[in-house]
Amino acid sequence: MSSNKQDILGFLRKIGLFQDLSEEIVKKWAEGSEIINCPKGSFSLRQGEIARSFYIIRAGCVEGAYWDTYQLKTRIFLFQDMDFFGEISLLTNEPSQIGYQAIEDSEIICLPKHFFLEILARNPSFGDLFFPKMTDRQSKLTVNLLEIRNRQISLDEIKKVIEKEASFLVGSTEVMKSLWQRLPELSADSAPVLIIGEYGTGKELIAEIIHSKGPLRNRPFIILDASEIRQEDWQERFWEGDSSQTRISNTRFGFLELANGGSLLLKNIDALSPVLQKRLKDFLCAKEGTAGKGRASMDRDNIDLPQVKIIFTSHTGLEEKISEGHFSPKLYEIISRKVVCMPPLRERKRDILDLAMHFMERHSKRFKKHVTSLSSRAKEQLLGYDYRRGNIQELEEIIERGVVLASSDTICSEQLFLGPPAGRAHTWFNLINVKAFRTLVLKGFYPGIFRWIAVGFFFFIMFSCFFGTQDPARNWGTVLVWWIWWPWLCAAAFWIGRTWCSFCAYATLGNALQRRLHLNLSFPKFLKNYDYIVTTLLFLFVVWVEEATNMRYNPFYTGMLLASILLMELLFSLFFPRDTWCRYVCPMGNLIGVFAMTSIVEVRSNPDICVNECSTHDCYHGREDQPGCPMFQHLVFVDNNQTCKLCLNCIRACPHKAVSLNIRAPGWEIWASNQVRPGMVFLVCALMGVLFPVIRPFKSLWLTSLAFLAAPMIIVGLIWVISFLACRGTKESIYGCFWKAGYAYVPVALAAHIVYQLQYIPWLKDIEYAILVNGRALMGINSSIHLMQGLVLFLGILFSLYAIIRITRDKFHPEIKTGLFFWLGHSGLMILYPLLIWYLLR
Repeated sequence: MSSNKQDILGFLRKIGLFQDLSEEIVKKWAEGSEIINCPKGSFSLRQGEIARSFYIIRAGCVEGAYWDTYQLKTRIFLFQDMDFFGEISLLTNEPSQIGYQAIEDSEIICLPKHFFLEILARNPSFGDLFFPKMTDRQSKLTVNLLEIRNRQISLDEIKKVIEKEASFLVGSTEVMKSLWQRLPELSADSAPVLIIGEYGTGKELIAEIIHSKGPLRNRPFIILDASEIRQEDWQERFWEGDSSQTRISNTRFGFLELANGGSLLLKNIDALSPVLQKRLKDFLCAKEGTAGKGRASMDRDNIDLPQVKIIFTSHTGLEEKISEGHFSPKLYEIISRKVVCMPPLRERKRDILDLAMHFMERHSKRFKKHVTSLSSRAKEQLLGYDYRRGNIQELEEIIERGVVLASSDTICSEQLFLGPPAGRAHTWFNLINVKAFRTLVLKGFYPGIFRWIAVGFFFFIMFSCFFGTQDPARNWGTVLVWWIWWPWLCAAAFWIGRTWCSFCAYATLGNALQRRLHLNLSFPKFLKNYDYIVTTLLFLFVVWVEEATNMRYNPFYTGMLLASILLMELLFSLFFPRDTWCRYVCPMGNLIGVFAMTSIVEVRSNPDICVNECSTHDCYHGREDQPGCPMFQHLVFVDNNQTCKLCLNCIRACPHKAVSLNIRAPGWEIWASNQVRPGMVFLVCALMGVLFPVIRPFKSLWLTSLAFLAAPMIIVGLIWVISFLACRGTKESIYGCFWKAGYAYVPVALAAHIVYQLQYIPWLKDIEYAILVNGRALMGINSSIHLMQGLVLFLGILFSLYAIIRITRDKFHPEIKTGLFFWLGHSGLMILYPLLIWYLLR
């Protein structure tokens, strides 16, 4: 027997497994075996191969481990001198479920399969010792593989694997260039990285790029929010073993186990509880302590920490949390060695258009649309917005929505909706829940039937004005317009909002023309930007013409006014899309829209459904069988009645049934809306001021004309002065304070117009009242119209006073101090103005 065989024979005699075998059998085993040298890292038997030999370790160390689809290794067995392996595959003749790899230079004795099976068959005593050990191993292997598969299922649910190159950083600012240059350093090793930035600044994107640029790019990338980890769940879900023991090997961070070999993004690290911060710190300290050790020494010490790169994010710097005692200074010391600060988008506005084009290209491919550019006004909107709600993520949502809504290759300003979605409506009752009314709406009977009835009345009025008697008291045109329609219009704004606009004859005829002929031009940017000035001036001009021509008592002039407005509507319908005239220009529509803010009805969406389920935005651009919003509105952003015609197209178009027509508390949006058009406050002031020269015109037309401009300007000036004194020295602009407080005057403006129109209802003047005491009239007999006017004005005062209180509480910047002059100024103006109107009307 050669010396090599003698060495094998001597070694086998020392193994307990061979103690009961005869000398002849052991010699035969030694003669049939050979010694192979396995350098560190080499495989004796690979996972998935069928064993051809029985292996016994003569010297060294071999691990039996499972490699998953990402080649991440999980150790199951550790074999040292005199241990054997490979027997399960050898006996079953099936591929080995695990692989056997030398973790240090080793010598292994290999007995060919046929020798092993022959010895096993002829020596029952050998089987009595061999099979119990093999059964225990098989049981442990089954349990461990089941655990690995369950862990893989959990990993598949939460992992994010970067299959290709991660998104690149878009931007040409110096801070983005500097960050791009740092990426190789941040990705090179497994050291922790801390990314600080506001919500939506791209922290997760940076983490993805760091992962994709490093050596672990093809390994799992797991995202976990620290705020979702509860202390009571930690030991059950995230730590294994006895938590009372101090050995790191017995306390394992479960998500680190899942991310083993890859990267873990731990978001909102400042939300981690103090107990969990300590455990995380212990892990990172232990990981740093073993970083310099060799693999073999780590195995010998039984330390097998997950090898994972952890990337942390926080919305703000952690120094304040540390000073308050809410964050561990030692943990911060470890994770803050590599810090990335992401600037908010408002501080890198040069990158906004580049990002917008990037998102446009991405979502155009996604939705299979050819959208390639932004209109100049759309660019101005994007650059002028501050993105405080979501930074880059908010910009992407805006562009994505714009791509969906775009009807050509260019995104226009009407298709960009900036700011937060409207909040859930404070509703009393949803009228759509009434089956009969819902049927009328969904079938199109409302407002369809009323539209053509209104068209019939309109032509009847026009015919009466031009061809009927010119006696205003007997002309149906002037009676219907001035003594029925106008008084009803102002009062109805409170009850039904801007519903009149949904079946306005002008819009109906304009839409009919538009369906047959339209040029679909872009509305001029200047008029769109300053629509409140155009509307206010046009309103003052129309009222001035009415008074200058004594139109109320002239049927022909009344017909000319109606015909002129119709002509403007038809021209706008021909040149511009949808109801551009109604949205940006129409003085009557915008007047009703301002008054409709006090209304008890509203159309609102369910923002939860719209944001999370809707991808088609049918409420805006409609469907094949149903037009979208004629006023260029996306319902999820509608939180006021200013530009809502209550046509209910959105209800018919929405496939998710997320739109409701609500009965609500009156005027709620005056102090709650975030989407009102600020400049329309000038129209509110014009509505207040114009009544003075209308009620008491001067004998001179020039003085009356001057009063038409002066009275609104005086109202604007008074509110401006009060706002200036309230806002001086604060961060919020005077203009912001002006328009927010200015909307509190909507109720008194509406009340003033109602009481003015009440005097033109003929039969109302004939109703008289008297206060009787013991059968005697205490104050004499008076016309009831004065009592009604006083009551309406009193309610308007109370409504406005309540509105200004709510506005200062809910809408003003916290640093604005509303002193005595503020309250005296606004409350005095809100009381004095109605009193003057009431006095002038007597």
